[in-house]
Amino acid sequence: MNSAAVDLFTRPSVEDWLAQRLEELGHPIDADRSIALKDRIRAAITSAGIACLIAGRGPGGKGVEDLEAAFARIFGEQLAPAAPRKSRSSQRKAQP
Repeated sequence: MNSAAVDLFTRPSVEDWLAQRLEELGHPIDADRSIALKDRIRAAITSAGIACLIAGRGPGGKGVEDLEAAFARIFGEQLAPAAPRKSRSSQRKAQP
């Protein structure tokens, strides 16, 4: 058997599944492999504004999971980084 042959019975990785799901939704990721897959997937979701689209079933097989939640589950970080919080002292200074 050819060792380079693709095993059709092997499940794709979750990263590959998310990239394939984006392509199915009409939003293929950038093919530039010099950029990390995580960043290419993030760019495809955020630039198209499709974070709230359903990616598929939730990880437990019940309910649904949107693209934003799937990204957070797969890569362990939020799709859009949270804005930095201001300290209380700087908030007091800003008030008249």
